[in-house]
Amino acid sequence: MSIFLATEPPPPSLIPPEIVDAVIDHLASNPRTLRKCCLVARSWLPRSRSHLFRRIAIPTSRLRPFLARCTIFGPVVRSLVFHASDAQFRRHRVNLLCESAARGEFASYASLASLEIRGM
Repeated sequence: MSIFLATEPPPPSLIPPEIVDAVIDHLASNPRTLRKCCLVARSWLPRSRSHLFRRIAIPTSRLRPFLARCTIFGPVVRSLVFHASDAQFRRHRVNLLCESAARGEFASYASLASLEIRGM
């Protein structure tokens, strides 16, 4: 079994970046295909990610893990929806969300245009 190591950088893409962006934009409503686009080339990742994470909806029960990862995808999120569906912890989690916002934990969401809390 032989192992080949690349000694040269991969050749530049033969497809112009404007065409790649147009193709990815055309696939904006197909998350499954966009996830595969993320794996095609490193240069395809930012545009694909911008469509995949444009709108995020999470239950407030997942708030802490979500906030821990917000620097990863925060810059491309435009709409954020929290679902406060668990009646027992609803008020506590919404307070946690408000406190997190007050502490500036959403600072990485540079493109955030709307924040919605449902189930109140």
